[in-house]
Amino acid sequence: MVKVKIPTPLQKFTQNQTEVEADGKTVADLVEDLEKKFPGIKERLCDETGKIRRFINIYVNEQDIRFLENENTKLKDGDEVSIIPAIAGGQKSFNDKRSTFNEKWFNFERLEVYQIAVTFANEIYEITKNFPKSEMYGITNQLRRASISISLNIAEGSGRSKKEFKHFLSMAKTSVYECIPLLQISFLQKYISKEIKEEFYKKSVRLAQMISALITSLNE
Repeated sequence: MVKVKIPTPLQKFTQNQTEVEADGKTVADLVEDLEKKFPGIKERLCDETGKIRRFINIYVNEQDIRFLENENTKLKDGDEVSIIPAIAGGQKSFNDKRSTFNEKWFNFERLEVYQIAVTFANEIYEITKNFPKSEMYGITNQLRRASISISLNIAEGSGRSKKEFKHFLSMAKTSVYECIPLLQISFLQKYISKEIKEEFYKKSVRLAQMISALITSLNE
């Protein structure tokens, strides 16, 4: 069986499960098995020809299938597949000039990557509350600034041109990378456990993947 990570917009098909198991020798087979278990999900993942929709990004063991064999990418038992929408909620442009500030949300707030980035920063703030007071202007401050910079860059860039947005997304991804050595040093200094370090490493990888997916969608 293959583990499949389900993004928030598609969890209504999986009874709010964030991770499910499915079978398939290829990604295409996996999608068919997901459809059998969770009717309606295929239409959200594939177009009428059966190809993965351009705003849906799929990773097999952290590798983008676009750089493998796309829908024909082979799978084996124990593989981990991540489904990452470039834009939460569908294809709507986040620079849509028809949008107004009277809407309930700003456009960037509908981006799943933005939502996850805010959660990530909030969790960083929580774990750093237990850091020594001597680190308040050291690693505590650096880790907090790096984590919050991710969502700030996504938010600011969303209101710019497509070219500028990609630049801000690149800076957001750089901020994700900055968190890695800071988490490693926090672990070495025994400020966090190995389990917490690994948990946030995985979250950082996922964030970087989602930002890359959004950049890719802006290139199309």
